[in-house]
Amino acid sequence: MSRRTWSHMQPTTIGAAMETCLLYARERHNLSVDRVADRMGANKWSIYKWTANGRMPTALIRPFEHACQSPAWLTKHLCHGAHLLAVPIPTGRRIQPARINELQAACARSIELLAELPSGLMTPAAVVTQLTTTMEMIAAIRAAVQHEETELPLGYTTGDTDDN
Repeated sequence: MSRRTWSHMQPTTIGAAMETCLLYARERHNLSVDRVADRMGANKWSIYKWTANGRMPTALIRPFEHACQSPAWLTKHLCHGAHLLAVPIPTGRRIQPARINELQAACARSIELLAELPSGLMTPAAVVTQLTTTMEMIAAIRAAVQHEETELPLGYTTGDTDDN
């Protein structure tokens, strides 16, 4: 069985995002729904109900994602619903060649799906999902490059210096 590529997951509904978080918790961290509920201080039946009907109290979204130790799929889905991209904050690490290769593969896959769209071989939802993933990767790398450019040795950025 091949390993799942979690970084490219783009759930299309809140319920699917919650299921993805729970699946990630089970596969990557061996956390059952009971253990996720214990970490949140919630009832496991509440989690099942929220997943089934796609309605979770807003105040519990971050604790749920934290308890699952998962990427912020619910938060990203809410951003995408508002036509926004979710981009991770730059960590200050240099961009690795592997990330550039992943970006190139994502761009190639996006173009491939776009080419298949007019012929009906690909659904618009699949194309939008791939394009969103690619745009988020580009935005994250852009933020990292911009962070590298503005970083000065003493922790000051170019906007923080005072030349009086």
